[in-house]
Amino acid sequence: MASLDGLKQEAALAQTVAGDVLAIGIVPSAMRVVSMLINEYRRNIPWLRLKVFALSTREILSRLKKHELHVGIAYTEQCPAAIYETLPLFTERFVLLTGAVSSADKRYSWAEVGQLPPCLCNHDMQNRRIIEYAFQQAGVSPSVVVETNTFDVLYKMVSRGQVASIALISAIPPVFSLMASPCIPSCRNRRRR
Repeated sequence: MASLDGLKQEAALAQTVAGDVLAIGIVPSAMRVVSMLINEYRRNIPWLRLKVFALSTREILSRLKKHELHVGIAYTEQCPAAIYETLPLFTERFVLLTGAVSSADKRYSWAEVGQLPPCLCNHDMQNRRIIEYAFQQAGVSPSVVVETNTFDVLYKMVSRGQVASIALISAIPPVFSLMASPCIPSCRNRRRR
């Protein structure tokens, strides 16, 4: 909610956007939660048209620098504070997705997760690098059976029950909430705008 208050303060900026179009770049894993922000912009400035692009953090930063985007929602690690003004939006939490309904209080160790056949995002996606770092810190080398650059493939594979995955809790569709189990808390990341 504090982030939405910050967004309201920036609504004045959006009113000065040329052509009443606000271009927003968003990392794919944040697309599900960004609808709250878009709705807030629309509520405060009803005539504003929004262009929303799913992009990597690197591409968001490049387009911000070229003034092709007005706002970016990306991972903080790649956003130099000297260049970009940032506002924390939320802290992410990763969960384990399996094809079976799980107990909400069951916590899995990275060693246990590493024994499952995982379907993960490609190496060029930041959340994959975060997950790999957590595995590395736990001394685990999972044998990834499917890699993808789209969450739709990841969710389909998990729903068929042949693989497991680790996903950001904010990015999972509601149907998967019954299949999500918390991983260890060290696999967290912050996003900023």
